[in-house]
Amino acid sequence: MKKATQPPKYVPLRKREMDMKADRIYAQIREQLEAEHWGQMVAIEVDSGDYYIDDDLLEAIMKARAAHPGCVPYVKRVGYPYVGRLP
Repeated sequence: MKKATQPPKYVPLRKREMDMKADRIYAQIREQLEAEHWGQMVAIEVDSGDYYIDDDLLEAIMKARAAHPGCVPYVKRVGYPYVGRLP
């Protein structure tokens, strides 16, 4: 008899849904973030609404993944419309 397997703990949202949810979360915390963390990276775990800030992009992502293993955080540079620019 085949043993039943557990569903994965993290089931990713479709990208568009994730972006919309992350934008709503960012809008709620925007004023505070922009006053205290302008230019830093914020990684938002969209299922919980938790967010992690660091000067370094990868560090912000690693903080989110340490707290929420398997997550795919939404990343944004605080106060900017994009994370970075191409050289």
